[in-house]
Amino acid sequence: MQINVNQLAGKINVILFWFMNDWGIYGRTYEKIAEHLAKLSGVGRVLCLLPPNKVELDEYAWPFEVNRVSRKLLVLTPNARLVPTAKAPYRLRQWFNSKGVNIVFKQTLELLGFKKHNTVIWVFPPHEYIYRLVEQVNYSFMVTQIVDNNTFRESDCNQTIDFVKKQYEYLASKADMVITSSAINYEIFSALNDKCYLFENAVDNRFIVTSSELPCRTAMKRPRLGYVGWITQRTDIKLLDYIARNRPDYDLIIAGPVEYGEDLNQYKTLELSNVDYQGILPYDAVPDFLRSIDICLMPHKDTLFSKSMSPLKLFQYLGSGRPIVTTPIAGLERWSNMVNVGITYEEFVKKIDEALIAETLEAASMRIEAVKEHTWEKRMAMIYDTVLQNMQATAG
Repeated sequence: MQINVNQLAGKINVILFWFMNDWGIYGRTYEKIAEHLAKLSGVGRVLCLLPPNKVELDEYAWPFEVNRVSRKLLVLTPNARLVPTAKAPYRLRQWFNSKGVNIVFKQTLELLGFKKHNTVIWVFPPHEYIYRLVEQVNYSFMVTQIVDNNTFRESDCNQTIDFVKKQYEYLASKADMVITSSAINYEIFSALNDKCYLFENAVDNRFIVTSSELPCRTAMKRPRLGYVGWITQRTDIKLLDYIARNRPDYDLIIAGPVEYGEDLNQYKTLELSNVDYQGILPYDAVPDFLRSIDICLMPHKDTLFSKSMSPLKLFQYLGSGRPIVTTPIAGLERWSNMVNVGITYEEFVKKIDEALIAETLEAASMRIEAVKEHTWEKRMAMIYDTVLQNMQATAG
């Protein structure tokens, strides 16, 4: 697809960096932001940059892997090494590996019309590559966006936590604007930058449906309880096991990737006949998955790490219209009349029973209509307006 660079003159261009190589897999916050920025008339181009790929010592590689998502949105993944270094000329090969990607990247930015006056750099820490990016790119405005606060990750070593803390502080002080998605992160980062804002996550339109009866009622089948999302240190795996063992007449369906170091089967949960672990679902398949279950579960531990997040799945669950049973986590305040909160394990299971009995089409419609005010289109319009206001203030 040929792009006329001149057509995009006078608009801002965005370089967005995310700390994991997972574009197109999970529908994460950064993907939604990149996609909706690219749809805005005031944005010329969005270049989403992901962490460098590892390359084997004896392999050759192109400087970047390129994914052209749309006319205005490119996803670039740099390769850490371009040529093997185990043969002569050694120094030339080492120089080419250290400088080659940077040279190509700068030329690419110039070709695509990225100039200092029209370039916004938008980073999601933590990642060591961010330091390199900030030094390498000429930009006029910088946004630092904090999703989950990784300084609260209990399983990470002290060295990692120290790196994250220092990078957060560095980026917060350097940024022209900081975006957070939870009250606890806003409290922390507003003390480091007076241009700090709180914007929660939002919902993709594909998750918003019309209300319908619970499948267990229409098909006269066993209730299906569903959890979809990452299984991480904030997921209460023991609670999932408790649910399955105390409600053998209900089916528990779990879908999502398991974070390294976590064991979904540590209590032999997956060996139970009423538990079905479906692995990683394609993002496009998640709306249908939610429609196939009767109750949406959010079994999160009440930790600082959980408090630092804006649960993306909450908005997706609301869009499905299905009843939601959750532990008491941050971000539920505005939805308190639309979710069922169980504090203890016993109460959590009781809330599931009650939701199966009490659910109505009116309640489902109320959840769906409420979340329509929190689509990514509307959220990004607010974020973009805030960015423009701060850019104008900075320029003034």
